[in-house]
Amino acid sequence: MDIGLFHQIWASPGIADQEFFAQTVADVQLAETLGFESCSFGEHHFVRAKAFYGRLSVPEVFIAKLAAE
Repeated sequence: MDIGLFHQIWASPGIADQEFFAQTVADVQLAETLGFESCSFGEHHFVRAKAFYGRLSVPEVFIAKLAAE
């Protein structure tokens, strides 16, 4: 059975973008190590007024970064 990971790219406002994306890269690398077949990401447009908000408006750019690593 193929199992994938879906990440909404949500985080609380108290976490800096740099820290959040570094942790997300580490999460994806761990998923690969554990044998997950795929990773998908939600597309959100920075609605910062909420308790959790999406930080990725163009997932393809982040996916390209992950592929390079």
